[in-house]
Amino acid sequence: TWDGRWRLNSMLADEVQAVLSWQEADSREFSFEDRNTAADRIRDTTYNERTMQANLQANKTLRMGNGWAQKLTYGIDHTRSDITNLQTGLTPAAGETFPLKRFPDTKESSTAFYVQDEIIGGLWSITPGVRFDRFELDAAQAGFSPPATTPAASISGLATSPKLGVLYRATPE
Repeated sequence: TWDGRWRLNSMLADEVQAVLSWQEADSREFSFEDRNTAADRIRDTTYNERTMQANLQANKTLRMGNGWAQKLTYGIDHTRSDITNLQTGLTPAAGETFPLKRFPDTKESSTAFYVQDEIIGGLWSITPGVRFDRFELDAAQAGFSPPATTPAASISGLATSPKLGVLYRATPE
């Protein structure tokens, strides 16, 4: 992960923060069963996940006089993941064949834009905000169906999430 922060003191932002992350996760499980009365079993299962995340956020504080202020926060989030799995071996369970995918190989991504305005006056803060999300999940059919009984499905969509927060500070502490 890399995290960078800059003070700008410009018309658009007082501060900007950028965060970039990369994660790789790999897992492998190998098992062997020596069964006396049935065929031996071997299972070799792998899972791989690669995820990249990026976030860019800015904020700007506006002093309005009489103890009132506004703190605008806005930004963009983006995430992308590639996920794969595979099981091979000898003597699959009844109804299964090797190679076997327990779920389809998947590419998923999401991008969001957000803005919020914290309005501060005395002991009160009112914070309206909105977030716009777009997501996409691309499920690969290769190796999944057949033998899976349900084919893989790719989906995508949009969502808008309005928010409203109210805070009363009972004491300065």
